[in-house]
Amino acid sequence: MNWLGEALTAIVDSERNTDCKFIINDKVYLGHKLIFSCASEVFERMCYGNFTEGTTGEIKLTDVEPETFVMFRNFIYSGDSEIKCDDVEQIIKLLEFGHKYLVSSIKDACVDKLRNRLTRCNVIELLAIYQCSHVLSCSSLFIKVNSYLKGEAREIVNQATIFDFPVHTFKNLIIVLKGCIPELNRFQLIEKYLNLHDKPEIQSHKKLFLDLISFEKFTPKNFYNGPGKSKLLDLQRKYELMYSIAKARHY
Repeated sequence: MNWLGEALTAIVDSERNTDCKFIINDKVYLGHKLIFSCASEVFERMCYGNFTEGTTGEIKLTDVEPETFVMFRNFIYSGDSEIKCDDVEQIIKLLEFGHKYLVSSIKDACVDKLRNRLTRCNVIELLAIYQCSHVLSCSSLFIKVNSYLKGEAREIVNQATIFDFPVHTFKNLIIVLKGCIPELNRFQLIEKYLNLHDKPEIQSHKKLFLDLISFEKFTPKNFYNGPGKSKLLDLQRKYELMYSIAKARHY
């Protein structure tokens, strides 16, 4: 922490000359409009715009937990470039908050922290980082976490959380798992996902999902017991695929 960061931290700790308050879950956190507005143009509009918040100095936040806001406030006051927290869930929450409020310094620091943390993550943490990086379009983090997911592919298929992913995030996970698990397992993941989500906007992706599967890699037995009995394929398509599989094996 530099001398300016130390001075700013001392100011907020002592609550001197504060001119705004943030209300989160009935808890009040004091701050300085100038510092928050310098950190985020969103907060600048809140603090100095023609809104109630700008007049009263009271800003009610319903999209963040107190612990995350305290981390955010400490970061922008400290002048640090590194995230001190080592908890993956908390770092992700801070990253999401920083992204929403357009604070690039926090977003970059969180991404760096998570990238360096990947070697010590379990599969649940890896999936959480994967989802966050994909949804927020953190390309450098997304690319790096993909390589770690490939190494945990057989464990991923047993994680229920993947079926809560947004459709594009889940589809990209299916792509990541290509070559890491049998095609039958990838097909079964798609089938379960589509069965759990019957909304038209998700069902409209069925063909795109099925195009990701290399059916020619199935054995006749696996195809019959998997896609052959699935409602995702119509009867004509099943016959066409069975013929192709049998022909490929014959030659």
